[in-house]
Amino acid sequence: MAERKNYWYSVISYTADFVRNETLNVGLILMKEDGNTNFIILDEKSKKLRNFFDSQLEKKNYNRVKNLITYILDNLYSNTAMGLNVQNSESLMIQLANNYLSLPDEIQISKPYFAQSNDQAELFYQLQKTYIGKSFLSNRTNTKNQVRLNVQSIFEERNLINKKIKKNVSLQPSKIVALDYRIDFIFATKNNLNLLQSVPNLNDSTLSDWYQKMTTFSSRFDEESNIYILNNLQVLSNLKNDRLEPQLLTLSQMIDDLNSNDSRVKSIDIDTGNMVNLTDDISNNALDLKDLEQMIANKTA
Repeated sequence: MAERKNYWYSVISYTADFVRNETLNVGLILMKEDGNTNFIILDEKSKKLRNFFDSQLEKKNYNRVKNLITYILDNLYSNTAMGLNVQNSESLMIQLANNYLSLPDEIQISKPYFAQSNDQAELFYQLQKTYIGKSFLSNRTNTKNQVRLNVQSIFEERNLINKKIKKNVSLQPSKIVALDYRIDFIFATKNNLNLLQSVPNLNDSTLSDWYQKMTTFSSRFDEESNIYILNNLQVLSNLKNDRLEPQLLTLSQMIDDLNSNDSRVKSIDIDTGNMVNLTDDISNNALDLKDLEQMIANKTA
């Protein structure tokens, strides 16, 4: 029997209007002792939130706060400027619960609770059912992006992360519009920034949002930058899963459309030699982290 691991979890709740004082559980954070973190936050279109907002303004504010907490949780261990002590998982969760980051008043993170399990995915799912509600959850999957996780492992094996590659970087497609998106990985060669973005899980509800983001970057971001779409289409095509086939077709069409409309867009199947060649090229030719960070600053200033 697999060894049981220690976890800490907190519930994310939200209050849209303090006069009405109605609060809903909208998310969950699960953290393993070694710092491995899973989290989920309901989309504003979730049926649990359908009648929760009294106005479009309340809905937009929820989306703003959701994006903020998503960014923070995605970057807990990569953004030292947050000022959190990340050496101990329980302590880190307590800091979040005590609002060390001065989050907006609408969002609340509960004190951490202890749990043990030999199956992290199952524990995460059961906690979601308990605190958010089974009927409000999307298809039962690991919410982590599998392509991004696999690519990160490849880069870590070559010791490229924080040497020649930065991960989870927020960029604005346009300098005149105060709207930024998270890019999975970035590296630089000479005068070029190279953006690497993973496709979402096929059963993820964010496929259309991903396509819109990539279209925006393709049409608005710096002309000299390359945009790599990291995917696993070959593996997905071999699954022969009738339920996922429509999403697979849609994703393929999206990638083809992006490729055909912008020569800077390059599709990389991570299970082929193209990924090996890309990784070799980064290892041999990409600029070091200091130069990469300077180029990011210059391109986004």
